[in-house]
Amino acid sequence: MHEKSLIILSSIVLVLVVSASIFAQTILKKGQNSPSQIVAARKFAMKMLGANVGDLTGKIKTGNFKGVAANAGSIAALATFFPLAYEETYADVYPVQGSKYYYKGGLPDVGAAFENLKREAQALMRLSKSNDKAALEAQRGKMLGACGACHKLARGEN
Repeated sequence: MHEKSLIILSSIVLVLVVSASIFAQTILKKGQNSPSQIVAARKFAMKMLGANVGDLTGKIKTGNFKGVAANAGSIAALATFFPLAYEETYADVYPVQGSKYYYKGGLPDVGAAFENLKREAQALMRLSKSNDKAALEAQRGKMLGACGACHKLARGEN
């Protein structure tokens, strides 16, 4: 039963990631986007990142180690997208309805911060080929540390 649930959850996450990519491609065109569109795209992409983290956490807990690769790969791909969306704070767009957080900036190097997340996600993706639960959990912690480092510096609360 757990395996079937994980397959369904993984399929949902995959659809959401594809949707996020299509959404981003349709609005993030140089000179054709508004601050509210960019903020909406990055909030949607962050939700997808969170869904991937939740899914891979479940896979690690249930021993579906090879299944972690897809989620870690999606996180690495999102980390490649994020520097484009986080170059500006767009403070005038906040507060966004339904969200208690906003991007206040403060990252010394946005590109380097997201490159760190990408690197940690790729390491998790490589580790997914092993059967080493402890190593996967440790690497998941490093990846979440990369997330937390950005949130601590750059995320404000309304």
